[in-house]
Amino acid sequence: MADEKPKPKEQDAKADSAAAPAKKGKTKLIGIVGGIMLLEGVGVFAAVKLMGGGAHDTHAEESLNIATQPAPSFSEIQVVRLRAPNNKDGQLILWSVEVVIRVPQAEQQKIADAMKANEKTVQDRIVRIIRSAESQYLKEDGLETLRRQIRFELGRVLEDETKIVEVLVPECTPYPTGF
Repeated sequence: MADEKPKPKEQDAKADSAAAPAKKGKTKLIGIVGGIMLLEGVGVFAAVKLMGGGAHDTHAEESLNIATQPAPSFSEIQVVRLRAPNNKDGQLILWSVEVVIRVPQAEQQKIADAMKANEKTVQDRIVRIIRSAESQYLKEDGLETLRRQIRFELGRVLEDETKIVEVLVPECTPYPTGF
């Protein structure tokens, strides 16, 4: 009789009795963790309520302050309009480019004279930028890289980059060659 194996009913009863304490322990643990989280949420809410001020009435200022200085005005100076080749993709593309700069109106004549005096230097530097530019820079939506490079080179010619408010490139059109 000692060699007899327990009957299946006895095995099921033993398994159920072992699983019952484990299930009770898990639900008890989940309940404790949930309770702690709830208390933590209430504590954070109370701390924010105590530390934060209540709603305050705000009123717009009744008087209107008028600026004492007029807004600065700017002028546009056409720097160059040229066609420059670029073959960085392995295919020769001729780029038609126009460059215009915005400058303070007070500096317009001085900068225009400097651009005219250095006309060929400016053309050379802009052609060099376009010839050496990667095609992805010439195809950017805002031409940010091209504008930044042109601004740097024009700043070197003018000996002061801060005089240039903005570089505008109203035309940057590719013309593929060698069909």
